Amino acid sequence: MGQLVSGTIISSDSDDGEWKSQTYVIDVRECVAYEFELTSVGDGTVGVWNSEASDYIVETSLIVTNRSATFIFEGGGSQKLYLQSPKSDVPSPFTFKVTIR
Repeated sequence: MGQLVSGTIISSDSDDGEWKSQTYVIDVRECVAYEFELTSVGDGTVGVWNSEASDYIVETSLIVTNRSATFIFEGGGSQKLYLQSPKSDVPSPFTFKVTIR
């Protein structure tokens, strides 16, 4: 939390249909706003998916390589974040950061 994380989604990462993903776990507080900052360093699509959101919290693309979004978790505790990229876009370098807003 609050630290910049750098990584690269590669072909040997977990499969989720047509997507490759890496899993990160963060501890969150209930009903608190969190700011997500995501940058795709390459020219591929990268997104941060979460099951509570049932969608991408934030996603970058070839056209928009740096995005931020705010998300409020209704439940506290550990939350899994899936950094995902289409198989066709790997390797997909990225950086992301999550902070309390």
